[in-house]
Amino acid sequence: LKVAIIGAGPAGLVATRHLSESPNLQVTIFEVKDDIGGLWYYDEKNEADPHFDSHKSKDPYYQLNGNYHASMYTYLQSNLPYFMDAFKDLSHPEIDENFPLYFNIAQQKSYLDAYTAKFDLKKHIEFNTLVKSVRLYKNLSTEDQAKAPEQRKFIVQTISSAENLTQYHAFDYVIVATGEHSKPYIPPIQNIDKFKGKVITAKDFRQPNADYLKDKKIMVLGSSFSATDLTAQMLENPYVGPQPIEKITLVGRKLAYMHASEDMKPFIERGKLSIIVGEIKQVLNENTIQLADGSTHEVDTLILGTGYEFSFPFLDLEKDKIIDFNPKNFRGKFFGPLYKRFIPIREPDLFFLGMLNAAGLSISIFEIHAMLIKYIIQGKIKLPSKEQMVQSFLQDLNDIRFKHNIQLENTLL
Repeated sequence: LKVAIIGAGPAGLVATRHLSESPNLQVTIFEVKDDIGGLWYYDEKNEADPHFDSHKSKDPYYQLNGNYHASMYTYLQSNLPYFMDAFKDLSHPEIDENFPLYFNIAQQKSYLDAYTAKFDLKKHIEFNTLVKSVRLYKNLSTEDQAKAPEQRKFIVQTISSAENLTQYHAFDYVIVATGEHSKPYIPPIQNIDKFKGKVITAKDFRQPNADYLKDKKIMVLGSSFSATDLTAQMLENPYVGPQPIEKITLVGRKLAYMHASEDMKPFIERGKLSIIVGEIKQVLNENTIQLADGSTHEVDTLILGTGYEFSFPFLDLEKDKIIDFNPKNFRGKFFGPLYKRFIPIREPDLFFLGMLNAAGLSISIFEIHAMLIKYIIQGKIKLPSKEQMVQSFLQDLNDIRFKHNIQLENTLL
């Protein structure tokens, strides 16, 4: 049996580690970068830096996704202790007895390198390889079926970025391990086309002293991890000290904890930081933004720390109909019908690994999902009937409706 895994980040690596130990499974990872790590493998390319504009037409990932591959930013410091970001078969002190409790991007990359080496995972990886499409063989045209090397359930089309070579592969199972940080969520902002300053998403933030930040009036929209951490990075970076910004206005719906932060008080008192609970109403002119409370603010740079939405551009949602999205009511953060949030009920030989948006538990979920998938493929775990999986999914929908007070469309049923 042949298994394709898309992505060699932590999720793809742990899936390969567990599935490759099965003698009857041939596992291949397709990784668009030239090394393992996913988000933890630093990539300078981003949309905020005009230096990389010329790469857009040549970058296969950009052509498919409409943005560059995500990467942690230069001076990221983990907000989780290392033991919450460890796989069960390798602890961080095993690779370095002085491994810091809260690590940076390079230190976590070294951990993933050690995990990859311990289980000899690189032999399964095809680097610099973009997955352009994953199709069900049965739904392909006769012409496209003829391109397949053999008849199996899934036909995967890849493009080698090094040689610009297109290839077709046949697999019995596909594991999507691309994560949930590929496509940034861009909130609708009235008259945003009037704004003449710089607009970037947190996904494209790399350096706290970039030209579009120096001596600028910056507005950051968002109240979760990225928005608040980037605010701290730009005020006084722990690695390189205070940054040359004029002022930051942080706007979000849930910022009480930032108001209460003793670390933020000195910046507020010096006029370097303003924290406003609310949201953007509209852009008034080329450099003025009005908030919902009626206040107006001069802004040079707007940073959207508004999260991400799921995106799987390699799936043909119209012809294969493996999943449906509900982006209108849930910002693209929910799709289905899925059993237990990772197995498509319509096609249970494809898996979405670890996409539960469970902060602090990601690594554990990756590993649990990887082992469950292995046992399902091996036949040691039997999935319920389709009717039972649908009932489970309907209960999941009801829980989400209640928790978030939203209406979900019937397309997901």
